[in-house]
Amino acid sequence: EKTLTSPMKFFDATPIGIILNRFTADLDEIDVRLPANCELSLQNVFLVLSALALISVVFPWDLLAIIPLVVTVGILAHMFAPILQKLKFMDNITRAPYLSHLAASVEGIATINSFNQGQRFYLKFCDLLDRNSVPFFLFYAANRWLAVFLDCMTIIVTGATGFLIVFTLDSENSSQAGMALSFAIQITSFVQYTLRHSMESISRFSSVQRIQDYVETLNPEGAGINNPHIPPADWPSDGAITFKQYKMRYNDTLPPVIKGITLNIQAKEKIGIVGNSGSGKSSLGVGLFRVAEAASGTIFIDNINIRDLPLDVLRSRLSILVQDPVLFTGTIRYNLDPPGTITSDDVFWQALDKCHIKSKIKSLEHGLDTMVEENGRNFSMGERQLLCLARTLLRNSKILVLDEATASVDSTTEVLVQQTIKECFKNCT
Repeated sequence: EKTLTSPMKFFDATPIGIILNRFTADLDEIDVRLPANCELSLQNVFLVLSALALISVVFPWDLLAIIPLVVTVGILAHMFAPILQKLKFMDNITRAPYLSHLAASVEGIATINSFNQGQRFYLKFCDLLDRNSVPFFLFYAANRWLAVFLDCMTIIVTGATGFLIVFTLDSENSSQAGMALSFAIQITSFVQYTLRHSMESISRFSSVQRIQDYVETLNPEGAGINNPHIPPADWPSDGAITFKQYKMRYNDTLPPVIKGITLNIQAKEKIGIVGNSGSGKSSLGVGLFRVAEAASGTIFIDNINIRDLPLDVLRSRLSILVQDPVLFTGTIRYNLDPPGTITSDDVFWQALDKCHIKSKIKSLEHGLDTMVEENGRNFSMGERQLLCLARTLLRNSKILVLDEATASVDSTTEVLVQQTIKECFKNCT
């Protein structure tokens, strides 16, 4: 929840591989591996204590062999625990780059194949995977070395127990001798398993630390509002927008992209903003939706300062149509009305008809219940944009932001989009 509600500057500064790593490997460590290791460690601790109690009663002389083993195990735990913890931490850190590279390669596979760069990306992935494999291999190699060393200690303790039995017990106590030797073998094995599982559990707690870091340090968008103002249900009723000495930057360390703009937009007025790349055209929309908070200045919509509004309320009352249409995996009905507030199919068909895509949806076997594939791959770019336009129309907002909405569609679709905007959004700002 903290991650999904974080400001956009967090996602701009954080590679996707790091976020994926938190939600895949780290959560797997916490939910699957760590509980199993902790359970085994606790079981072995109680077994060791019970075996020690029994052996101290049956054959106290065996403590002369077991106490040095316990001291050695303590020294090894003190030496190895930080090393294994560092190796596990490095394993988690080096996993993120190859996940980022893999995600970027899958997203841009068409471009990679077009320029015949598949081999270069493959070699880069292998290099990143090799960097991750080194701490992964060393982590398990160190565990195996520790197991071999403790096996040798087990043999020594078992042999010492045998010698002590021979020299301290007579033939009449053969049952005690057998019991003492059996418990000596068990306790050395339990000590070995306890140490290994305990150290592995401690090293896996680095995943808990990384998840806890997100839980404690990430702040949701709009967290600085102390007394949010809830506007009327019909707000904005007019659609008048006022910028007053508005400044905005995407990051606290970067210079402002909007430098003190003052602008009055009347209700139902149609404003076109032009300029070179990087001049701040899209940034005005970013500020209007409070994707990035204002560095200074204010934005008023119908005489209400948008900084005082809860983000969900503000964004639910505005609409935007961007250059790259976004469709979600689900039905067409869900994509047109994600909140599920519209119950009548006639409303959907009317919106689709106004956006000139009704015939296309009608021709599909399941109509409004047709599944949309990931990123809308079963629709063309123009059809996706028309579906997004229909979704915008169904929101019935008084303010509509168009961010190069027709830049990525063909001329025919551009004419249809322009016609729909003129006819259906004439009362919008």
